[in-house]
Amino acid sequence: MLKTQSSQMEIYAVRHGQTFANVLGICDSNVLENSKLTGLGIKQAEKAALKLRRIKFEKMFVSELYRTHQTGDTINKFHKLKYVQDSRLDDIETGFDGRLDLDYQEAMRNAKDRWNVKFNDGESFNDRKKLIFSFLDDLKTKKYKKVLIVTHEHTLKVMRGYFYKLNNEEMVKRKFKNCEIVKFRF
Repeated sequence: MLKTQSSQMEIYAVRHGQTFANVLGICDSNVLENSKLTGLGIKQAEKAALKLRRIKFEKMFVSELYRTHQTGDTINKFHKLKYVQDSRLDDIETGFDGRLDLDYQEAMRNAKDRWNVKFNDGESFNDRKKLIFSFLDDLKTKKYKKVLIVTHEHTLKVMRGYFYKLNNEEMVKRKFKNCEIVKFRF
C-alpha cells in the first residue's frame, strides 16, 4: 500500500454482492432501476460482514445504487454506522443499460478514443475517473482512521489506479469479484 505524509487512513473498499444484472451479464448503472442482490449476493455480503466485523470503522460510504446499500446494510449490522451516499462512487454510466455487457466491451474495444468516448448519453471512462479521483482527493483531507466504501467493480479499478499510479490500460485489466475486499492506505 502507498503511504503519503497525510494522515494514516485505512480504506476498506468492497464490491457489492452479486446482482441479477451480474447473472444476466447486462449493464446496470441506472439509479432508479438497478437490480438487487441475488441469494448468492446476500450470502457474499454476509461473508464480507463477518470478515470485517472486528474493524472499527469511523465512516461508511456507498454509491447511489441500491445494490451497494444492500451490501452495506449487511456489513453494517456489526458497525451500526450511518452511511454517506456519494454519487461519485456510482458505477460508470455506460449508455448500455439493459444491454449485454459484452456489447459495451466490444464498443469500447472498437472506439477510436476509448477513454473519452460516450455512448447513448452515457459517460466516458475519463469522466467517471475524474469523479472517483475527486472523491478520493476529498477523503484524503479527512481525519478518519478506518473507512468502509461499498461500491462497484469499475470504481474499484479506478481506485486501485489512483493508489498505485496506474494508467487507464493497467486499471481496466484487474477484475474484482463480488464482495471482494480491497485495502488501500493514505
